[in-house]
Amino acid sequence: MPGRRVVYWDSCIFIAWLKDEHRANPLDMDGIAYLVDEWDAGRLVIATSTITRIEVLDSRLMSEQAAQFQACLRRSTIRVDGVTSAVADLAHQIRDHYPTPRITTPDAIHLATAIAIPCETFFTFDGADPVDKKVRKILPLGPTIAGRHTLDTKAPRRPVSSQGVLPLLPPKK
Repeated sequence: MPGRRVVYWDSCIFIAWLKDEHRANPLDMDGIAYLVDEWDAGRLVIATSTITRIEVLDSRLMSEQAAQFQACLRRSTIRVDGVTSAVADLAHQIRDHYPTPRITTPDAIHLATAIAIPCETFFTFDGADPVDKKVRKILPLGPTIAGRHTLDTKAPRRPVSSQGVLPLLPPKK
C-alpha cells in the first residue's frame, strides 16, 4: 500500500471507536475521528494484530458494532497480521527488556507486530489512565521500544498546524 501512512491501532482504539466511548479527555475521540477520516480518504492504512479480533469481540459489543468491526477488517486499507515466529520472538524480547513492572503478553505482541510491519505510529490509550501499577503501560514506552526499536506510541490526536497562529502584517505606510 505504497504512499500511505501505516499506523497501528491497539484494541482499545477499535473498542472506543466502535462503542463511541465517552472518554475523560474529549481529544481522544476527536483524534479517532480524524484518523477514521484519513482512513476513509485512503491516506492511511490501519494495521493491527489478529489478537485484536479476540480482544475486540470479547468486549461486549452490540451486534451492530460487531458487524461494523467485521466489515472494517475486510477493507483494503486495513492490515491484520498474524503472530508469526518472528513476532513471537520479538514479543519475548520486549517482555524481557521490561522485567518490572511486566508488560502483558498481548501488549508485547501488539508492539512486536507494529515493529515488524513496520508502522510509523502505535495508537493506544494504554497508559492514559494509570490504574494498575503492576502492569507496564504502552504510552510511556515510545519512541524507542526495548532499547532498540523505533516506534512512536501515542494517544490519537488531531494534528495541530505547524504554522500556529500567523502574525498580522504590519500596516502599510
